[in-house]
Amino acid sequence: MTAAMSAALATALLLAAPAASAADAAPTFTIPAVAQGSLPLTWRVGAERLRLPGNESMGLVGASALLGIGNGWHVGPVVFGAATGQRGGLFVIGGEALWRTNGPWGSRLEAGLAVGGGGGAALPVGSGLMLRPHLDWSWPVGPGWLGISASRVSFPDGRIGSNQVGLVFAVDDQFRSQSAGSLASGNGTARNGFGFDRLWLNVGQYRATTGAHYGYGGLRADHWLSPGTYFALEAAAAAQGGSDGYAELLVGLGKEWPLWRSADGSGSSAPHLGVRAAVGMAGGGAVDTGGGALLKLAATARWDLPNDLVLGLEAGRTIAPDGRFRANHLQVSLGFTLDRPVASNPGNAGLPLRRDDFEWGAVFGHFPKMDFRDGSTDAVQTIGIRMRRPLSAALDEHLQLTGGIQFAAGGKAGAYGAGLIGLAWATPLQQPGLQWGVELLAGAAGGGGVDSRGGAVVQPMVRVGWADGAQRWQLGIGQIESLKGRLSSPVVELSYSVAIGVARR
Repeated sequence: MTAAMSAALATALLLAAPAASAADAAPTFTIPAVAQGSLPLTWRVGAERLRLPGNESMGLVGASALLGIGNGWHVGPVVFGAATGQRGGLFVIGGEALWRTNGPWGSRLEAGLAVGGGGGAALPVGSGLMLRPHLDWSWPVGPGWLGISASRVSFPDGRIGSNQVGLVFAVDDQFRSQSAGSLASGNGTARNGFGFDRLWLNVGQYRATTGAHYGYGGLRADHWLSPGTYFALEAAAAAQGGSDGYAELLVGLGKEWPLWRSADGSGSSAPHLGVRAAVGMAGGGAVDTGGGALLKLAATARWDLPNDLVLGLEAGRTIAPDGRFRANHLQVSLGFTLDRPVASNPGNAGLPLRRDDFEWGAVFGHFPKMDFRDGSTDAVQTIGIRMRRPLSAALDEHLQLTGGIQFAAGGKAGAYGAGLIGLAWATPLQQPGLQWGVELLAGAAGGGGVDSRGGAVVQPMVRVGWADGAQRWQLGIGQIESLKGRLSSPVVELSYSVAIGVARR
């Protein structure tokens, strides 16, 4: 598999999404605005068992965040990963389009198509392109919808084609946004965007019981459930130590306590100690995770810094129940406060309302001279998602945080992917007309036989494009370089994205 999971959060979880007001959308493509800048949002997770060549079975888990754009249609990012069997390390990331209508007896019917790129775990995925058409029938259960899903998963250029019936669970929500550069009044009590309140950039090292040591990088997004308690999504990938291609995608819960209480009793300015637990999918890079399940338990510490920045430290234990992977880890993190929600802490109601701008979209990449471990060189095409946002509201809006992921979907590197994050000096997101920018990205890449040796890569880019309302079209040209391997190739990217604004405290 690929190192690209470390940036899955960078797009789907940096709270940017294709939602804009009708007044800002270009006449050629309109994303409707409903309920004063609110769009329906559905979180979905599904599980099914695939039949692989050789009569082998594999449990596949998928998750998506789909925005309702009108007339029953929903679109958004999707990720799949192996969770049981013998193929821990298979990951696919892409997009999904789904049409929904009411069914009999209070149910709802859905028909959709997911298209993605990826692979791994030595599976015959060909170029990495995956297609998953599906039909779902769901009924209301508790806070969401539970149903059955009939699907076909195929890699057209490989040797995988499986029909199956699985389970799907969905929860309906709202995505609230406004035009980039604006700050509407509103009540300010509900979360905007995808609802995450804090983002972490993580760098750490695993020390396995086998004696292997390797470094990793990744991201984590937190959502406060109540003061001191949060839900988290995280992803990481190997970037040092010879395990390039290893990646993990986890969900978890955490709890923090202040070391002392401030005069108002909040403890908001004090250092915090805590614990957190996570479970999810992992594998690749010759790391033995068996079917792909992973468990993590850690102790944490954090210190608040100026300009909404946070410093974190973590130490813990990670195990793969189905495999032999057992490791201790030590991690250092830099966090960004995205929101201080009134929904989870009424004490934040008195804080002023502020605006953040985001850009989120799809990217298509072409690498004309990709270097492989067997000494060959060939062209590879990728699909992925990318984002950017100002680094800090207190700094120049030309200085931006940017990143994204790309997975192979053409060529012979079916399991290749890259997850990158970095800094850009670029046109402010709310500026119309000509767009330009220069970027320096770094991260992890690997898989598919690509010679990235260790996984660490850098990728400088120059971009130019045009903004029409909320939409942006851009052409990017650059170079990807492995820090230790032979990987060295020009990069040409075409991207389409949408700029939005979200209000926060």
